[in-house]
Amino acid sequence: MSRISFIRLLSVLALALLVLTLGAHELLAATITYEVGTCKPGHPTFSTITAALTAVPSPNVVLVCPGSYYEQIEITFPVILEGVVAANAGQAVVYPPPNGFVGNATDDYGELFAAQLFVNNVAGTVNVSDLTFDAQDQAAPSAQTVGIFYQNSFGTVNEVVTRYQSPASAPGRGIVIEGGPANPTVTVENSSVAEYADLGIQAESNTAASQLTATIKGNYVDGGGGANTGIQIQQGITATVLDNLVLNNGDYGIPIYGPIGGSVSNNTLVNNWIGVVSLSDAVSITSNKIFESFWAVELGSSDTVQGIAKIQGNTIGGAGSVGIEFGCLADPNVRSNTFSLMGTALDKVPTAIVTTNSYFNVATIRTGGC
Repeated sequence: MSRISFIRLLSVLALALLVLTLGAHELLAATITYEVGTCKPGHPTFSTITAALTAVPSPNVVLVCPGSYYEQIEITFPVILEGVVAANAGQAVVYPPPNGFVGNATDDYGELFAAQLFVNNVAGTVNVSDLTFDAQDQAAPSAQTVGIFYQNSFGTVNEVVTRYQSPASAPGRGIVIEGGPANPTVTVENSSVAEYADLGIQAESNTAASQLTATIKGNYVDGGGGANTGIQIQQGITATVLDNLVLNNGDYGIPIYGPIGGSVSNNTLVNNWIGVVSLSDAVSITSNKIFESFWAVELGSSDTVQGIAKIQGNTIGGAGSVGIEFGCLADPNVRSNTFSLMGTALDKVPTAIVTTNSYFNVATIRTGGC
């Protein structure tokens, strides 16, 4: 390489480095951070989360100080909403407004929600973390109380708490994720969902084609013993349900409805009336631990082809009546499960189906009648 060519190359590299440096500085300068409360000096401060979100210019980050906030929140643009630790405290709690909840969102099934946090068709990413949404068992007229509602929006919900979405007058739901034409991707992880009157976590889209990719992992979902459902995944989505603890639901632990894809794996389900309801052949159910359910797994299908779901490697113990209820569906992919301490391991199995599992202290291995 000639000396002139070498100098030109150095000039080009220096110019590229300058552009990259200026770009990074411009990006840093463009980050707008607001504070709710007065625990993190150096940022513009607001007394409510709503005031920070509606300020001009719109923030990229909203930091929420420990304290109590009485409001319903709507997000319409990409933002990070984060509770912070300060002065030996780390709990920011959103409660109902002083005058009570109002209906502020409608899902694609036409249900009116009173959502404590409504992420409304955001063309970008909304990440929410380290906040508690406490509904205090309150409801709005003709509306369902919901802790967090993502509608056709991307983002992550991490280390949040929803609780007491359980009004006596109407159903309540902890977290609802809904797809839409933007085909969003949403993750709900490491969170606690408790004391709901209907559903703990729901992921759905009212369409036959997948319009949502949902990951639900590492959550604690406790129905408190009512006639509730823990984690419900429905049509129009592709779902990964992984490493959750789901317990004390008087209806279902994890029901799977409709023509969706994905997996339910490595979850622990305890004291649910039915642990897992499989109504989609496209979703595999593997390596779960299911204890103390009336039925551990119920098979069924709303798909065109019935009875092909992969149900393998599950540990089922202490079922009050049945381990896996076939309901006469000819599923050849039920195998390598372990059953213990129950009356019937496999119920209403078609004669032609051969299934190989492990059994310990089981009164009846298999029944037919199909």
